[in-house]
Amino acid sequence: MNVILLNGSPRKRNTLAALNEFSVFLEKKGFKCNIINLCEAKIEPCLGCLACFDKGEEFCPHHDDVKHIVAQIDAADGVIFSSPVYAFHISVLLKNLLERISHIFHRPRFFGKAATSIVTQGIYGGNDSIKYLSFVEQMLGFKTVDGKVLMTIEPFTTKQKEKNSRALRKLADSYYEQITRERYPEPSICALTMFRTGRTKINNELNEKYRDYTYYRDKGWFTSDYYYPVKIGFVKKIYGSIVDLFSDQFTSSKQLYTTQNRSKIKS
Repeated sequence: MNVILLNGSPRKRNTLAALNEFSVFLEKKGFKCNIINLCEAKIEPCLGCLACFDKGEEFCPHHDDVKHIVAQIDAADGVIFSSPVYAFHISVLLKNLLERISHIFHRPRFFGKAATSIVTQGIYGGNDSIKYLSFVEQMLGFKTVDGKVLMTIEPFTTKQKEKNSRALRKLADSYYEQITRERYPEPSICALTMFRTGRTKINNELNEKYRDYTYYRDKGWFTSDYYYPVKIGFVKKIYGSIVDLFSDQFTSSKQLYTTQNRSKIKS
């Protein structure tokens, strides 16, 4: 199994050391690990032009390393996101990458792959960063494992190093269990709701001029139970149908309201 470890630190110190140690634990379980130091990659800042959303990621005005990183994630079985805490959140290097691939939040693709996160902190902000990364991983399509926060405030004591090692070893065990578990798990109620409401909005409000619409159409998502082929229980099937009905009524009412307001403005 191949795993990509994304190092969001501009320095090759505590965060990279944690990834190297984590890699050792994974390699003992049969993983092949590849660390990508984002500080060495060319990733231009997002311009907010919406080209990737509306027309497709190939229309992004930037031609840098993002597509190569995404290709490596596509080819891997899993990903580990890592970052130090800067200004109480993840580093700009990792955030910049996530912004550049934000179109995948609209068109998730990393199904069947497992993700987790490692955050290093001095004093505060690690737990919020872990929660954020866990949410991001789910929105990208990953099966997720709750990440770990490591204290790396200097001076770095032997006791703290041992505590961090235990946390990394435990995370490696949990990650192994997740990545070898059922490839396509049954979605939660929350995940099912987001899928059904999202696709209804795309189907009702967009058309073939937009990549989101053609992507959902070509994937068959407008008529499927969920993003990927999975058996959904009877109760969730009924629930999904109800969500479809209410989502359709809501978007239709919204469109009617918008049309009426435009007519009033013109008159």
